[in-house]
Amino acid sequence: MDAKLPQPTFGHDDMKVEVSHVEHQKDFNDKESYVENGRQHGQDTNEIVYVSGTAEEKALVRKMDMRLLPILWLMYVFNYLDRTNIGNAKVGGMEKALKLTSSDYSLALSIFFVGYLLNEVPSNMLLARSRPSIFLPCLMFVWGAMSIGAKGIHSLGGLVAFRFCLGLVEAGFFPGVMLLLSCWYKPDELSKRLAIFYSASLTSGAFGGLLAGVITQYMNGVGNTPGWQWLFIIEGLVTVCISLVALFILPDYPTTTKWLSEREKALAVARLVSNEDLGERLGHRQAFVAACKDFKTWIFMLVYVLINGAGTISYAFICFGGAGIWTAVPIFLSYMVTNFEGREKRAVSIAIINGFGNLASVYGSFIWPSTDAPLYHAGFGTTTGLIALGGMVTTFIRLKYGNPPRLEDVLARQKEEAMVVRLQRQGSE
Repeated sequence: MDAKLPQPTFGHDDMKVEVSHVEHQKDFNDKESYVENGRQHGQDTNEIVYVSGTAEEKALVRKMDMRLLPILWLMYVFNYLDRTNIGNAKVGGMEKALKLTSSDYSLALSIFFVGYLLNEVPSNMLLARSRPSIFLPCLMFVWGAMSIGAKGIHSLGGLVAFRFCLGLVEAGFFPGVMLLLSCWYKPDELSKRLAIFYSASLTSGAFGGLLAGVITQYMNGVGNTPGWQWLFIIEGLVTVCISLVALFILPDYPTTTKWLSEREKALAVARLVSNEDLGERLGHRQAFVAACKDFKTWIFMLVYVLINGAGTISYAFICFGGAGIWTAVPIFLSYMVTNFEGREKRAVSIAIINGFGNLASVYGSFIWPSTDAPLYHAGFGTTTGLIALGGMVTTFIRLKYGNPPRLEDVLARQKEEAMVVRLQRQGSE
């Protein structure tokens, strides 16, 4: 029989959090397995009393921020660079070297999102049952290696195949990060963290063109390789190096993280435990069916499509409309993530919503044709309509679903349900 360790307490003397520990934790994969392991050792995890806002919790959150956000932010910078550098490569000589027409380039640009959409759900379903510390860096390593392999592109067919496969591989990163962060942070903490994470894409766009200009100008012809291919090679090499670093830095879930003490692990679990996550874990097919049957999946997908569609704004509108639209994205994502119970179902829902939402990158270019310059009546009209419709749908969601349940309410409900279960067991005995 395993020896039981003393129960640590968190918070002030008059407001304590009691969390049961077990001696062996090597099989813990996340907060659900932590709870299940506790049950197997005869401990009632439903009796956790949690009080938020203590000094110890704030110290834990700061520690989590320092370990999670910098590496994920850096990974997303290069995720976005490797995805969008085709535009800089076109300017740097790729269009002329491959003899691309306007239609050819549009095909190469759009085919990425076909692969992206196809593989988002399967990728997130795999992540839900694997280790993020290995899964996400491995994805990054593969797409970085593929970018280096762009040295072998000499035709339109090669470029299209490269972009399609790149979309397949990169599909799992962004929704995977959403899932990982939702397993570490409470709903009211997610907005700020997602905003910081999402800023990586804007930072990438800010300096990506400058970096591409330097590479294509000064590396052109070196080693009998054109500058646009050096762009793929150099950015791919940096991506591979960052993925190797991330392999040693990125954590999995609170209960298996080495840089958390046993006391901190217990507090991290108590912060996040919810009644929904204590239920039976779903298989891949069950999670997919549950996500597709949930009306929230499709209504949130519609909002994300509208936001991203409005985000295809022209540069004439970028200073004003962009500020509101791009700010809305992380706020929406943080609210959306907290509205799906169960890790497997949440993984599928996030992937569906993000996949369809990113289709705006396919049709967005058609909203702002150069022939409409300088007034762009169709573009501004479409964007205004998307924003208005998005506002109405968001209002509907707010009225129908309200805010995610407060942790204190969830824990109180858990305690009541646990009491009912115990009474039923006593009655059956």
